[in-house]
Amino acid sequence: MKKTIQIDLTKEARKLLPYLVDVRRHIHAYPEAGADQPLTVAYLVQQFEGMDVQLTYGGDHVGLVVDIVGHQPGPTLGFRADTDALELSETKDPLHTPNRLGFRSTIENYMHACGHDAHTAILMGLGRLAHANRDRLKGRIRLLFQPGEEGYYGAIRMVKKGYLEEVDQVFALHCHPALHTGRIGYRSGSIMAAVDVFMGKITGVGGHGASPHTSTDQVLALCRTIENLQAIVSRRIDPLASAVVSVCYLSAGSRETKTIMPAAVEFGGTVRTLDAGVRELIKNEFPAICDASVKSIHPRCRVDLDYHYGYDETINDAGVISNITGILSACMDEPDLLTDYPPLLGSEDFSSMLTEVPGAMIFLGVTPGDVDTASVPFLHSPDFDIDETALMHGVRTFGNIAFNYP
Repeated sequence: MKKTIQIDLTKEARKLLPYLVDVRRHIHAYPEAGADQPLTVAYLVQQFEGMDVQLTYGGDHVGLVVDIVGHQPGPTLGFRADTDALELSETKDPLHTPNRLGFRSTIENYMHACGHDAHTAILMGLGRLAHANRDRLKGRIRLLFQPGEEGYYGAIRMVKKGYLEEVDQVFALHCHPALHTGRIGYRSGSIMAAVDVFMGKITGVGGHGASPHTSTDQVLALCRTIENLQAIVSRRIDPLASAVVSVCYLSAGSRETKTIMPAAVEFGGTVRTLDAGVRELIKNEFPAICDASVKSIHPRCRVDLDYHYGYDETINDAGVISNITGILSACMDEPDLLTDYPPLLGSEDFSSMLTEVPGAMIFLGVTPGDVDTASVPFLHSPDFDIDETALMHGVRTFGNIAFNYP
């Protein structure tokens, strides 16, 4: 293993592992969802007590910023961790590691099922590592503990607060169960998708299930709409481009009264794209397809559609990718460094930071090497868990960037 600096960051990260595990398990046991996370912020502030750092708390919905200044001149590098949990109940399976070892979520209906507890622990580890080696640190690192990634636009709040104004480059990690522990993956350009959200309501004349001819049959209109929306991807988008249109929410009729044909039904879902032109095309196609679909069932059917853009694509800067590849290839074995990793159609509000400052999102392997990655629960699953030794690999990755970025 080649070393690129005077300190062995792999060794230092390994020494931090017990601390990283403690932090991750505490955050996991006491999850807070959304943009307001007072308990998490208080815990993080406590971790920095007695350290020569500058803490800035932006208040509710903004998060915590920690600056660590090195003794040598250099850039200001930002490192971001999302700290929020999901509104999801953790599995009660006794074999689930948090249940087995006693750090299951103590807050019902909240769970860290997307790895944000690990991201937070890794950023704390980077803070410890950088603070202990300030004499060898060039410039300044800014730790961005960001709430509200899961749909609350926490990153843009930090941008608007001005926390990226003095940052030269910014970096983030995301746990990825499809990669084995010790491996990382990234690419230049789009690495995660733009996300858009739609909600629709179809209205008309209701009726009795025994006399469908007296109604405009909104349920059938809904079925036709769902089917036709899939033609956008299969027939309107270049097969070599990536796009997803998924209807994920339906509401129609009454479970108790099954003979009433409802006068109104609702549907909603998500669109994912990796190209701005494809994104715009889908948005433009949506109203016409929905309207034509319901009218094909009955001319008196009406559809009202709310379609809005969410997070933008997460786009890694080519120059930054070139720089970190040079850094990481000097300290990692070649099979573990995947520099052209395929993009995911998941989305990230870190894209808002990358719009302001060049940087990179990096995928961190969290599945044990002897386990088939196809067999483990994916992100947002109530059974999701990580191999905790991945935490030290996250610190090693961030540490090498922090101490070696040109």
